[in-house]
Amino acid sequence: MPKHERGTPKDIANRIKSKGLQKLKWFCQMCQKQCRD
Repeated sequence: MPKHERGTPKDIANRIKSKGLQKLKWFCQMCQKQCRD
């Protein structure tokens, strides 16, 4: 798989996934809003 650039939604989600799913939920909502805008 190609390496994702740092700062991309997928990279951030993967990093947060490792830390904890609770933060992933919160960050995903913010991420999606920022990405769609």
